[in-house]
Amino acid sequence: MIELICHIALKLLALLLSTLVVLAGIACNVRPAAAAEVAGRASVVSQDGSVHGYSAFRLLAGDVHDGMLADASLDGCAGSAALVSLGAPSDAQRLAAWLAEGAATDAEGTFAASIARAVQASGAAPAATFSSGETVELGEGYWIIASGDARPMLWLVDDAEPIEAVEKSVDRGEPPIDVEDPRAPSDIPP
Repeated sequence: MIELICHIALKLLALLLSTLVVLAGIACNVRPAAAAEVAGRASVVSQDGSVHGYSAFRLLAGDVHDGMLADASLDGCAGSAALVSLGAPSDAQRLAAWLAEGAATDAEGTFAASIARAVQASGAAPAATFSSGETVELGEGYWIIASGDARPMLWLVDDAEPIEAVEKSVDRGEPPIDVEDPRAPSDIPP
């Protein structure tokens, strides 16, 4: 009789330990569901009506509120080391402020051009490619849009306002940034 009770107790103990191991494994793998990424819509209109190709590189992800990027993150973004080489801060939220300040004062497009060159030279792959006249969905955050036919554009994409940009051709006889050759000449030092 004692042997039977010991045998049942051992079986119950083994069952209990197995259950605890399974529950611990489940607890380690349970993660809260990630929020679906909010996407903004953007397009570029060609000045002369021709179709040009564009490459979109995400610089920073986050939530856009009132024209500002909050909860900035470099996760899944391109060229953060390249931006630091331009004097940008390595902290994501400070980088957001640096990009906002640069975009606000970039009437000639040299800030966007230097970012595009640095990101392309880093070997980063574009997160999206599209043509003028097409609408592309891009996640919220800062994006650099580059083309071999037009000046690069720095966009803060949010889900509230679609972006429709008119491309600016390169002037003063300067060649545009070649998406295929990131070593194109620069009109501003790095």
